[in-house]
Amino acid sequence: KREWNLVSKSYDYRFGGLSVVVTSPTGEMACFVLPIPELIRQAIIPAHEIRALIKEAEEPVSNLPDHETARRQTILDTPLAGKTVLDVGGYDGVMAKLALDNGASRAICLDTEQYHHYGWEDKRLEGVEYITGDAFEWSEPVDVVILYNILYHVKNPWLLLDHIRGITREQMLLCTLFRYHDGPWVYLYEPRECNSTDESVFWGPSIPALERLLTQTGWRFEKMGQSFDRVVYRCWPDGEVQGRQSK
Repeated sequence: KREWNLVSKSYDYRFGGLSVVVTSPTGEMACFVLPIPELIRQAIIPAHEIRALIKEAEEPVSNLPDHETARRQTILDTPLAGKTVLDVGGYDGVMAKLALDNGASRAICLDTEQYHHYGWEDKRLEGVEYITGDAFEWSEPVDVVILYNILYHVKNPWLLLDHIRGITREQMLLCTLFRYHDGPWVYLYEPRECNSTDESVFWGPSIPALERLLTQTGWRFEKMGQSFDRVVYRCWPDGEVQGRQSK
């Protein structure tokens, strides 16, 4: 495997693309052009997403880890000794097990098991309680809720965040999908548009929309990580709900 180093990059107007020159440790040099405008046209990226990506490149998120690192680290940084943790939609219970290893006295993996064809029975971890059910049916108060990559699978996320706030004593750890946009904007997916194997991805909010939703459903929050199309938050139930409540 050869490691290539960047020598230069510039926009080449002759070919209408980004010209990149690289060199190898042995002195070999290569030049290639990325046809950026044509790639954008083929990808059908909306103009507002391009603007948001450019803005993020100019004003990058600072001091935040990538979302995969943040998901685990947020659990590890949470004082869980003697606590009860509910991992909503936890599938194989990996995050619930991580909570147990971090001192939780009880960790519950609550899932509808809609993906049982993935080999559910082979993935159960020692110490984790596995319960088949829907989050809206859960009424027992818990100390910490883990809500990782679930919110965009829910048709009514406002109701879910309302409900979870009602059963959460201390914190909700949230990781979810987002879309690039400067404003409080939401994109509604067609079936299998976001994931060709999954019809249950319903919506993708911009970060301003997601944070507004958290505020209006009664949560204070701190962003813990972000990368690609995922963002991680630590959230606390707010004593005073600042928005409207769902009926």
